[in-house]
Amino acid sequence: MNQANIELYLKKHYQVIHPITLGWSHDLKYRVSNSSDIKQYFIRVNPIDKVQSEKYRFDQMTKLSLKGLPIQKPISFETVDDFIIQTFEWIEGECLEDVISSLDLDTQRTLGLEAGKILRQIHELPSQYPMDWITHIQKKFERKRVAYIQCGIKLNHESDYLKILEKPLDINNRKVKFQHGDYHVGNMVYANGKLIIIDFNRSDDGDPWQDFDRIAFSVRISPEFAKGQILGYFNHNVPQDFFTTLRYYFSLNSFGSIAWAIPYGEQEVQIMQDIASHIHSWYQESDIPTWYK
Repeated sequence: MNQANIELYLKKHYQVIHPITLGWSHDLKYRVSNSSDIKQYFIRVNPIDKVQSEKYRFDQMTKLSLKGLPIQKPISFETVDDFIIQTFEWIEGECLEDVISSLDLDTQRTLGLEAGKILRQIHELPSQYPMDWITHIQKKFERKRVAYIQCGIKLNHESDYLKILEKPLDINNRKVKFQHGDYHVGNMVYANGKLIIIDFNRSDDGDPWQDFDRIAFSVRISPEFAKGQILGYFNHNVPQDFFTTLRYYFSLNSFGSIAWAIPYGEQEVQIMQDIASHIHSWYQESDIPTWYK
């Protein structure tokens, strides 16, 4: 996938092209527009070998958009040479991660309630692929364990995390659903007092409760938002086993984060260590985190 060829292609269709370098993905991203059109667009470019998974995500987002959910609207999906070009509407607003701490606590909680309700609606989309989730998640843990051992860096509180992960996970017959995959304040835009959900590039199918595993990133900035998200999702009636399941998924994420962060440098490894320590500090003789009580 040649970046020069991609930008040459984009120049045939748009007069203004701004590369976007924010985010953790390796996808190429652009903000584009034409001087004769006030509209701006967000473009994501992927290699052609991802066409099946990317088309699935695009189609699922289209279904969510047609249901009226406040997400970044998908516009077109094209394959050109050895790359995929996906076009979405450009969302004008502020990243919620940057502004939420400046809002009063009631507003933070209200936005969390809204985020929870939106997530519940995302999870109304059924999985398109049959999956034995327990087998899938156990294999995922084993892959993360191998990568962790090979990376040679010890996770803070390693033994405590392993105790959680070595207990069998029970999903109580929850059906596998479509997931956002990276649901936290960094992937939400705050525009005119409303939330718009963006960045579905890690979306997939799985246990819907796993979609809370990135709430750890929201907690560090706004525990009130995180609390509201849980309450909004469950309509203020949180199942008893939710927090035990959430702790498992927090542990799985933390355990895999070190090997994942190494290619991004020592600073990112330290950030993952810090997050793992934060998560560990939330638990004191209970599976309910301290920030929720």
